[in-house]
Amino acid sequence: MYVLGDASLVAPVLLLQQLVITPIALAVLDLSRPGARGPWWSRLTAPLRNPVVIGSLGGVAVAATGWQVPGGLFDPISLLGGMAVPAVLLAFGISLRGSNPPGRSPERGVVFLSVALKSVGQPAVAWLLGALVFGLSGAVLFGVVVTSALPAAQNLFTYAARYETSMTLARESVLLSTILAAPVIGVVAVLLG
Repeated sequence: MYVLGDASLVAPVLLLQQLVITPIALAVLDLSRPGARGPWWSRLTAPLRNPVVIGSLGGVAVAATGWQVPGGLFDPISLLGGMAVPAVLLAFGISLRGSNPPGRSPERGVVFLSVALKSVGQPAVAWLLGALVFGLSGAVLFGVVVTSALPAAQNLFTYAARYETSMTLARESVLLSTILAAPVIGVVAVLLG
């Protein structure tokens, strides 16, 4: 919002993430857990029973139909939704307490690769695809590259904690890509602005 002046530019990325990428990733995590057995139809519909996916699909359905959620139902949902980001940031901050400084864990090679791909690789690929494949230029190309340079999302850490897998990788990748986001966006602004 501060760099691009329009928060709606991130909406397509969020929709792709919440409606396509996240359901697939959570299905893989759900099905790879010990005891994730059952009939094939149960395993196939696992993503549709995940609360994150249900909430995302519900939001899209409400937006697509134009239905106005009654205030008595919307107000508590809005209150919980407003608490989501601060709660995730609080949980992330708590997880930093007592942890090693970033890059000192046994997973440091994977962490550095993850951060390099997110902070440098993704904006570079966005620029290449945007400029050379899709013929974007000016403010539109700038918006695409800046959006791709945003740090790894906090929900990565939330999912890692929920599924008790790769928490150090997620925590350090989110932290380091957040630290690098401002300088990377600054470089993008100098090069494309």
